[in-house]
Amino acid sequence: MGKVYVIGVGMTKFEKPGVRQDDYPDFTKEAILSALNDAQLSIAEIQQAYVGYVYGDSTCGQRVIYGVGMTGMPIFNVNNNCSTGATALLLAKEAIEYGKSDCVMAVGFEKMERGSLGIKFDDRTNPMEKHVELLSELAGLEGAPMAAQLFGNAGLEHMKKYGTTLEHFAKIAYKNHKHSVNNPYSQFQDLYTLDEILNSPQIFGPLTKLQCCPTSDGAATAILASEKFVKTHGLESQAVEILGMEMATDLPSTFTDSSCMKLVGYDMTKTAAQRLFQKTNKKPTDVQVVELHDCFSANEVITYEALGLCPEGKAGEMIDRGDNTYGGKYVVNPSGGLISKGHPLGATGIAQCAELCWQLRGEAGKRQVEGATLALQHNIGLGGAVVVALYKLGFPSHQNRKVGLRKVAAANSDSGFIVTPYFKILQQVMLIDEDNTVDKFRGIFGFKVKKAGGEEGFWIVNTKTGKGTVEFNNTSIKPDVTFIINDADVVELLTGKINPQKAFFQGKVKVQGNMGLALKLTELQKIARQRLDVIRSKLYSQFQDLYTLDEILNSPQIFGPLTKLQCCPTSDGAATAILASEKFVKTHGLESQAVEILGMEMATDLPSTFTDSSCMKLVGYDMTKTAAQRLFQKTNKKPTDVQVVELHDCFSANEVITYEALGLCPEGKAGEMIDRGDNTYGGKYVVNPSGGLISKGHPLGATGIAQCAELCWQLRGEAGKRQVEGATLALQHNIGLGGAVVVALYKLGFPSHQNRKAGLRKVAAANSDSGFIVTPYFKILQQVMVIDEDNTVDKFRGIFGFKVKKAGGEEGFWIVNTKTGKGTVEFNNTSIKPDVTFIINDADVVELLPGKINPQKAFFQVKVKVQGNMGLALKLTELQKIARQRLDVIRSKL
Repeated sequence: MGKVYVIGVGMTKFEKPGVRQDDYPDFTKEAILSALNDAQLSIAEIQQAYVGYVYGDSTCGQRVIYGVGMTGMPIFNVNNNCSTGATALLLAKEAIEYGKSDCVMAVGFEKMERGSLGIKFDDRTNPMEKHVELLSELAGLEGAPMAAQLFGNAGLEHMKKYGTTLEHFAKIAYKNHKHSVNNPYSQFQDLYTLDEILNSPQIFGPLTKLQCCPTSDGAATAILASEKFVKTHGLESQAVEILGMEMATDLPSTFTDSSCMKLVGYDMTKTAAQRLFQKTNKKPTDVQVVELHDCFSANEVITYEALGLCPEGKAGEMIDRGDNTYGGKYVVNPSGGLISKGHPLGATGIAQCAELCWQLRGEAGKRQVEGATLALQHNIGLGGAVVVALYKLGFPSHQNRKVGLRKVAAANSDSGFIVTPYFKILQQVMLIDEDNTVDKFRGIFGFKVKKAGGEEGFWIVNTKTGKGTVEFNNTSIKPDVTFIINDADVVELLTGKINPQKAFFQGKVKVQGNMGLALKLTELQKIARQRLDVIRSKLYSQFQDLYTLDEILNSPQIFGPLTKLQCCPTSDGAATAILASEKFVKTHGLESQAVEILGMEMATDLPSTFTDSSCMKLVGYDMTKTAAQRLFQKTNKKPTDVQVVELHDCFSANEVITYEALGLCPEGKAGEMIDRGDNTYGGKYVVNPSGGLISKGHPLGATGIAQCAELCWQLRGEAGKRQVEGATLALQHNIGLGGAVVVALYKLGFPSHQNRKAGLRKVAAANSDSGFIVTPYFKILQQVMVIDEDNTVDKFRGIFGFKVKKAGGEEGFWIVNTKTGKGTVEFNNTSIKPDVTFIINDADVVELLPGKINPQKAFFQVKVKVQGNMGLALKLTELQKIARQRLDVIRSKL
């Protein structure tokens, strides 16, 4: 595993909810751009992003990244309660550590409500239910906020057990408020006396208001990179190595040891810290600076002991000695901690990382801890999870080099610039010329645009002749006026979010050349804004029953071509998949059931989602196509190698367009593929053997894993009556608007170890019809045909094949030939080619022949597969009638 470094950090000032007038995409963008600027990178150089938040709708992560740039990168949304930020960091670190990417961004934000945190969903089990039940048993419940009761009771237990006093808790708050005076990012920058803290309103137990963290709005970002990336980009002088990072969750002792301290995470913090120090070969005494999760002063006290900063029961003495502030053994929470800096849940862990990086880089200003070389982070969330980490300078010998002196290179292409799609929109406007663009401007405008990483691009907007043109890096054309501006600012300028004159005086834009022509930029803003409004307007534009095509077409219309039976339902449900390394599989002897994930790719929305005026692209066509192309290229496979597919059919229309996006058929040929039956049993592929989202259901968080489960069962031959014969390569497609798509290929990991379960075993042809349940039924049918009381031959006039499989796997083949004479029933006569063949299990054919199950229903329930003449297949109902009429005779002979 390679080393991982933090190469750029940024954050916003944390604010009381409602103070900021902007929304979460705006203030999170501020943090992202700050980190990109710190790392001297552009958004195009980020390969993945992990975005943490606790309160918000799905895919808010995409929404905040799209505000900076749409590159199609994988974006993962993370929620782990108050430890969300550090969890996003951990995932980003692992993505680099295991070679998935070289440069990954971890983002955290929160837009919170005022006041204490409450329950959001009252119609389902609360994840904190066990904690609250135990607290009720141990200490009873009062009317105070639940978090304050949990941590307050932990503080009371510490007081009772070790003699800690109210003053010890108050001293924690005093220290943290004092530290935050020097932090411009802190929500509070006020200094309080110890008496003011002790005498502020009591919240619960030993906790007064000034000892409790507030709710906050804010965001933070950290950019992580591999050693190779750091050296290639000359970032050694600012690279901070993540020496180690460990996560732990609740242990049995949380609930079995009757301890309020353990109930709020003492044991899981201790476990994670011990693992961290052991793996990094460090000791707590090696640390100089700590950012610790002081949601309440009581938690900081007990965490000193859990982290090993002092012996158990000695936190009070450590506080009295001043070993938690400047001049002492450690400086804990130089930022002001959660109590004073604030606690926007998703951002907290990444803000801790930012503070520690600034400390190690010597950039913490008046908060600087002198001689800091090793930094410790602790971020905890009830429910529960804790992340602890150690940081150190990555390249101490490079530290005295100045940051920001890299040579600015001219970009070779317009890719990676945030503004690129906006210039493309402008080009479209000029071609259509609905706004008489050329007549309004009549000039040559130059835009010299600088990425966050320093690279420059140059656009020429020429409106002097004809329809006008937009060109990139054409230095042969001399502009009449040139605007020099940063990438992010030019987007705001073009879309009218900032006034040109104001931007000029704020220094956001510099102008060279014809100032009169420069003033016409306001007209350009209007056009761009009108066009964007059009684009935005387009953004808002569990069953086991068998239905006939008419029933589906005639069910209530929902929208356009979609009727109710073509739409997935809302669902409750869960699914789980356990993944393991090759070493683990072999050590545990799991080869016979191991399914290899041959490849898995994620993509997010591309600029074309919004620029190409396509509703298909708006719902993810391009990102699916991009992910699928990468997947097949990296695995050296083709769509035609696949036999079985689980595809995200939230609506029937999405399944249709996804056939083409995945490459299962050429563009525009999905209809032909459907008509050929190349999406079901007997065709080229079997798509959604599970029933898909439309019929199986769509519990959002479970759907993708349920798809994985179905494909594993198919490959292992355990899909029962849904089994796709000979399935060796399986394709998964799971998409979410907002947006992200994941596509994956699966195959058996160790085919030679396979237990040869149903569907994959070599099927032996039976030598005789003995042992088949259906044999006497076919013999009776032969008798019926000889007597021909029912004019069988005249009714059918065809050759019917019945491929029947015993429970043990042996196959028998019956030919019912009604083309000539009285007709015949023969066993295993392969010289006769049937017009239609029914493939069915032995037990099912017995139910089918006498009419116990309907042929159409059996087909759609996959009890019977049909190959050949479908019109002749429909005459099976006549055969059922004959068999049913003779049933008494059949039973008497059985």
